[in-house]
Amino acid sequence: MSSVSHSSKIAKLIVLGIALLVGVGLSYWGVRGLFSPGIGTLVSLGYIAVVGLLLVVTGAVSLPERDLATLIGRRVTFFVKSGVCLLASFLWTVIVVRFAPENALGATILLGPLAIMFGAFIWFLARGVGLF
Repeated sequence: MSSVSHSSKIAKLIVLGIALLVGVGLSYWGVRGLFSPGIGTLVSLGYIAVVGLLLVVTGAVSLPERDLATLIGRRVTFFVKSGVCLLASFLWTVIVVRFAPENALGATILLGPLAIMFGAFIWFLARGVGLF
């Protein structure tokens, strides 16, 4: 039985080592300018998400059961609402920039609803995390 746990520890270390090498490679290519700024940001966020998932799946980081139940249970609606508000604020910005005049009125048309949508995003995210 000890050989099984020993081999699984080695497999976990190999997986996490490969993830570390991929991260170093992505950082090197990012510094060398291989990725455009937008793609670089998406690659960085994707890498962080994958490494976080690997840490949880391999058992290097354990999450308490109550936190998992909270995230999966009733608070999911707050995360969905915050995601919708964030997406709406991005879409609002893209659409209004094309049509709003370049003066104080245009800035007000752009920033007023954007601040409300982004505020709602922060509110729902805080509710989902459990701050309120």
